[in-house]
Amino acid sequence: MLRNSSSSSLSLINLSSSNIQYVQEDITTTTLETLCCLARSLCREYKIWIPLVRKVLDKRCIISDKYKRIEEAILCNEYPEEVETIVEDELPDALSAINYEESLRFSDVRLRNAWDTSCRYKKEDWSEWLRLFSITLLRESPVPSLRACQHVSEYSTVVRELFNASFLSCWSALNSSAQTQLVDNLKSALTAPDIPPDILQTILSLAEFMEHDDKPLPIETKLLGDIALQCRAYGKALYYKELEFRKIQAEKKQQIDGDLLESIISINTLIGQHKAADGILKFAQHNLNTKLDAGLYEKLGRWQDALEAYRVRATENDPGSLIGMMHCYESLGEWEELSGLCHQVWSDDSDRKYRKFERIS
Repeated sequence: MLRNSSSSSLSLINLSSSNIQYVQEDITTTTLETLCCLARSLCREYKIWIPLVRKVLDKRCIISDKYKRIEEAILCNEYPEEVETIVEDELPDALSAINYEESLRFSDVRLRNAWDTSCRYKKEDWSEWLRLFSITLLRESPVPSLRACQHVSEYSTVVRELFNASFLSCWSALNSSAQTQLVDNLKSALTAPDIPPDILQTILSLAEFMEHDDKPLPIETKLLGDIALQCRAYGKALYYKELEFRKIQAEKKQQIDGDLLESIISINTLIGQHKAADGILKFAQHNLNTKLDAGLYEKLGRWQDALEAYRVRATENDPGSLIGMMHCYESLGEWEELSGLCHQVWSDDSDRKYRKFERIS
């Protein structure tokens, strides 16, 4: 756990140092102090990071005698006691006197203001909402390593990369009432008409992240599936649609509607899983009393089934059924039936809406 956390911290330090054209002195000092602490924690494992960190320091002309001595000690295999001594002897007195409980006190007041989605109408409003919300999550995070990153949040894209982790840390510190309010605002964002697709994808990734951490957000599976389909995230859309299908089937309180089955079949077809789409179709035909749309059979290339469905719709005086039957006859190569159907409808075709099939006949 320590190794993974330290590696992530080193990556963020390198990223922020590489992207910032002008680094303030206080940030440089904080970064060097952090590197010294990481070196003490990792000891020999830190050796693989020395060339990378040294490259960034040399590029920025940053000089630190303390870090240089720690670096030399690790390269000479003088650890862990020697490195421990160097770091402890030179830690500033002010650092050891910090009241961490006071500095990391969590308050949800600023978070409530940041996650509020009222008065957000334009795309620019939503982009600013996500930016402020992400920064506030870092600033209010009860995790020290995350809160320390607030100093570089204004200079790089680190705040976006840490959005999921900072959200999780703050979510765990919120009471149930605040969590409900936060989820309501996330739902409002998902259903907003002018919200940019990248923000929708950010919220979808957050929902997936929280579910992997066994803290799923109480957002309806149907809504997540519809948003994923809207963003063309077909993998996530298929996951949520199948999850919705399994929940309805397990509860046995309501019938699975045709729209849900059509969505699952259509997504499988889009991603090239034709056998899975055909399997869902057969399952629906044999186990569920659900009426499927004729157009779905067309997407699967099941023209005979589509033709039968259109014939049923024709008995109900559905005007679109005749065009569908023409498509099916054309795909099946049943030219005589297609010609007869064309001649049948042309006599009553005052607005000439079927004339485009004249060439087929």
